[in-house]
Amino acid sequence: MTDAVRLTLSILTGDYAVAQLAPGSPPPGWAMDGELWAVTAAPGEVSVVTLAGHVPDGVRAEGGWAALRLHGPFPFHLTGILAAVLNPLRGRGWASSRCPPSTRTTCW
Repeated sequence: MTDAVRLTLSILTGDYAVAQLAPGSPPPGWAMDGELWAVTAAPGEVSVVTLAGHVPDGVRAEGGWAALRLHGPFPFHLTGILAAVLNPLRGRGWASSRCPPSTRTTCW
């Protein structure tokens, strides 16, 4: 990070999963409930982050994830915010996602 910022981190309740749908799939209704959910479409796939219990049988998914909230807002010019939080957690035995979803004001 280039500026000093106080970082606040909290853990969301529940077991989360990352699911993969076929390219061009519409956003699934089963994913859009709970404190955090994200649907991302990209060439070759549609990815879903949601509570593990929402993922239907037969959908390719990996569960067992905790969801962390890094409270914002953060100025867009700042860099290294996620690294400043995730690197120390990794050193304490926590694994971190390769692709955390973010909103305009919060990193999840």
